[in-house]
Amino acid sequence: MKKVLVLFCCFFALSLPALAEQDTAAVQGVDHSDWSLILGAVVLERQTILEIANNQTSKSRTLREPRMKKGMDINYVPYKLIKREFDQILFVLEIYIQKMWEVEVSKLNRDAQLAYWLNLRNALVLHTIFFHTPIEENNLKDLYYGTNTKASEWTTKKVWVEWKLLSIRDIEEIISSGWQDPRVLYGLFYGAKGGPFLMNQAFTGENVYALLEQNCRQYINASNTINVSRKKGLVVPLVYEWHSDLFGGGEAILRHLREYAGKKLGKKLARASASQITYTFDWELNDIPARIGGFNFSQMYLSFNLRGTCNNLGSANCGLNSFMGDQTVQPRGR
Repeated sequence: MKKVLVLFCCFFALSLPALAEQDTAAVQGVDHSDWSLILGAVVLERQTILEIANNQTSKSRTLREPRMKKGMDINYVPYKLIKREFDQILFVLEIYIQKMWEVEVSKLNRDAQLAYWLNLRNALVLHTIFFHTPIEENNLKDLYYGTNTKASEWTTKKVWVEWKLLSIRDIEEIISSGWQDPRVLYGLFYGAKGGPFLMNQAFTGENVYALLEQNCRQYINASNTINVSRKKGLVVPLVYEWHSDLFGGGEAILRHLREYAGKKLGKKLARASASQITYTFDWELNDIPARIGGFNFSQMYLSFNLRGTCNNLGSANCGLNSFMGDQTVQPRGR
């Protein structure tokens, strides 16, 4: 039986949930605080690396910033550590997803709707990856595309929203068709190093475009996102091809990249041609590396951030197993 996150409240699905037609639609408050709590606990940003190292370094020592190899200037998530030690994170994640079932999305204004869909979609992606951890490069790719024996996790129906049973792919279609803005691409997390970054705070109706703009610039200018060379031409991640409807072709993609590129990348893109665009994708899981610059960040992060999460969630939630049927998370390796 396929593993799905469903509220069995009806037996059929109709069309996708309606979008607000006007920005003056009634604004119903949506509480994304649980999602923000999880993101704040599990997303490791570049700056946080320094904070962790400073926390673990003697005051008598002068900390030098760890050298970041190419492709390491991304946001990390310690999947293995969370799966092994912190089932309360999954518990609160599933509580949050359940709360999102109850929201009347059509009554939100446009910005609040966009924030809702991005948060729900990313929570489902994160839950899917957590459930399948430990995961290797090919396994993550298989989760996305599916295999001969298993359906894609992106097309598996997972959640009810306003009486419609939706998959991750359904939600992506709602986003791309409802908001013809290339920046929404940067709110779509895939769990892979090649995809847009998971941010350490939830989207809201008030901050959604500011956060998308921020993630857009960080992702485009990360060392391993865009590659320009005489031999290979312009090499960009597959997410631009998957969501090409947001851009309208190679020329539009190139103009978009030039708009958000920093000085160094901008010089390279000035010489690039849309006719030379090829697409690739790094499917390696964006798990926290064991060591960066000589520091053992897996253990540092464990003590620096996650050990305090139990108190933030409330002692009643700590150590509780998931309640979501056949996706129950069992405690491991205490």
